[in-house]
Amino acid sequence: MKSYRVHANREGKFWLLRVPELDIMTQARKLTEADEMARDLIATWVDVAPDAFTIDLDVALPGELAQRRDHARQLRDEADRLRDLAADEFRAVVREAHEAGLSVRELAVALKLSHQRAQQILAEARERRSA
Repeated sequence: MKSYRVHANREGKFWLLRVPELDIMTQARKLTEADEMARDLIATWVDVAPDAFTIDLDVALPGELAQRRDHARQLRDEADRLRDLAADEFRAVVREAHEAGLSVRELAVALKLSHQRAQQILAEARERRSA
């Protein structure tokens, strides 16, 4: 599905919405109206239905707030990556400990899990191997 980037900049009481790819512009009184206003403009300009594309709204923030927002996004992405990595490692520990002879209940105690969660992790590991 086609996606259009829309740049939103605050100018006085309005948000100016610019679509660089099409070199067109509109405005919205509130940022909450930006998607609808940009979508209507683009749909009219390229003569397609308003739901035939997606909008990637890029909101300009004042001062250093944009840098801080971008940094927070980077940190969140890194946290997501680390959480996934930790989950993969934890699953490997459960699987290997079970293969080494620990029962599901022993795994639960050793890894501070409920025995139901330990069983679920083992079942997921079996599914992944058979897929």
